[in-house]
Amino acid sequence: MTDSSISTVYAWGCLNRRGAAQTYPLQMHGLSGENAMSCAAGTDHSLVLLSCGAVWVCGQADDCRSDVLRQGTSDSGMTFPMQQAKFDGARISSVAAGDSTSYAISHCGKVYSWGQGRYAVLGHNDGEQNHIMPARIRGFPEDSIVRRITCGRWHCAALVDRHQVFLWGRNHCGQLGLGFLSRACVTPVKILLEPDEDCLLSVRDLAAGTNTIHSGVVGEAHTVVIADAGHAGLDARAYSWGDPNDSRLGGVDVRLHHSPQLVKTINHTLERLRLNIAKEAQQPKNSIVSCGIAHTLVLTTTGQFLAWGCGKYGQLGYGDLWDREEPVVVPGVHSVLTFATGNRHNIAAACPHAALAKRETVYAWGSNAFGELGLGDTNVRLQPATLCTLNESIKGCAAGARHSLVLARASSTRSRNAPWNRISIHGDSEEISIFHFDVLRNKFKDRRQSHVLPGLRYCLDTLPADQNASVRFTYESVLRCFPCRQSYVCRSCARRCHTNHNVEAKFVRWMPSCDRCGCAESGSCSAAWSWERSIFDNFVTQTTTSPNKVTDGVLDMRHFKELLQVMHPEGLSEDDIDSGEVALHSRAGTITWAAFQKWHNPYFEVITSCFSLCLILTPSAS
Repeated sequence: MTDSSISTVYAWGCLNRRGAAQTYPLQMHGLSGENAMSCAAGTDHSLVLLSCGAVWVCGQADDCRSDVLRQGTSDSGMTFPMQQAKFDGARISSVAAGDSTSYAISHCGKVYSWGQGRYAVLGHNDGEQNHIMPARIRGFPEDSIVRRITCGRWHCAALVDRHQVFLWGRNHCGQLGLGFLSRACVTPVKILLEPDEDCLLSVRDLAAGTNTIHSGVVGEAHTVVIADAGHAGLDARAYSWGDPNDSRLGGVDVRLHHSPQLVKTINHTLERLRLNIAKEAQQPKNSIVSCGIAHTLVLTTTGQFLAWGCGKYGQLGYGDLWDREEPVVVPGVHSVLTFATGNRHNIAAACPHAALAKRETVYAWGSNAFGELGLGDTNVRLQPATLCTLNESIKGCAAGARHSLVLARASSTRSRNAPWNRISIHGDSEEISIFHFDVLRNKFKDRRQSHVLPGLRYCLDTLPADQNASVRFTYESVLRCFPCRQSYVCRSCARRCHTNHNVEAKFVRWMPSCDRCGCAESGSCSAAWSWERSIFDNFVTQTTTSPNKVTDGVLDMRHFKELLQVMHPEGLSEDDIDSGEVALHSRAGTITWAAFQKWHNPYFEVITSCFSLCLILTPSAS
């Protein structure tokens, strides 16, 4: 059966030379009309493999990388793909990316590399020569088939024939697993996971940790391999070696960090939780282990993650900033299809687990300084947060140093060149202009904006029905307030009650009989409507010329008596007015609605109760 859909790539994070944060996904328009099969992300560049076998690359090419990465830049500063050269007629099946290097594996298992040759990371045995065009790595045994390749910043690991692991590149932290430290290894070299040479373990997957992009910092490079257990009692085992800092090796003997060692802590965790490491990802060619700068994620058979290593930026997803030597389960994520780790952040796509969910759910957590989580802001997430701006079937994802990619399957009925982004709306979808979404989001997040638009003065769920209908829509924008733990906050309360809070904008389908503003339900809403407040605000509008005071609801004390007379046409006593003037006296000679409400409601409730009691106790005239 022919697939009636095409796949395209969405990108976010640091996408241009200026380093500006692109905080929500944008479609890579340079791929319009092409069917993407997989993608990979390096420090400042990305690779996309098309169904025809062609490889496209985009990214930055500054400093010494000017001859390494081809890039084009549009007027908006966004990079778009440029096609790479041919691979000697070979058809490419997968791609990988390092710091300033790119790799491709052909269908017959041959590896090609190009980019910057520092530390001999290209594996061509020619010193540290740069290669502008792809060249085949010939350091593997003849007739061998390379199954998978993974990249650190300056070292690479390859799985050959399912039993052999080859590494090459930099070795200053022992990340090649050779048993000693050195500057580099110029050709791929086979390493043994166990000292017994006759013990051939079936390797399931492998991952190489990245290095930091900041200058002046060395270290931070490690490698992790998942292999079948060689004896009964264990389903699989993990090996790690390299830089031992920040618990990234999982509790191995740091004195032997330059040699492969069994990660015993993961076995203890698996036995305690009755879990097993996944044999393979649910989608072909996806990984079951991935490494960041100093943390590692491993996929289990239940589709959950085990994470260990550095947690300084919340990249372990456990809700704190602690380093973990013993693996922990990442909460809230199940049935993972595909995932990727960046330097300090993670992206994962999971199967829909709710009856109302029609598409895969994309999660993101960790560092977010450049918007690499795609959540509309630059706030760190200590636990997985849902990426609401994609409502398409997810095929794969990739994470670079400061950006992220998601490979999504789009419907062929949609115009391939339409500059729109699909926004999730409670399981439904609307095609909303990216510009409009950005404007709405900026309005929500603009803390300097003090002017409240007419019709948004009060909480929308407290307005009378005749006024509510004019400002409510079938689909409307709301906020999720994290400090207040409120999932739905209306547009008015967002401006009045949650201005300085950590919030997330989203679009929902408003149901009059079901949906309620969480701020109004909390009982502490400062924007709730009442007939007394509407009278008070009308007085403020009529008697004040300053727009700021209108917004703040500040009334001159000289109009206090007139205000009470309008609110209580049945009549007032001098004691009522004197009580209010004494209670609300201030040096500024003004009163606010909050202060007025605090005095007015209790006072007149007592007066009304006393009057009703007097009527009951007074004998009726005969």
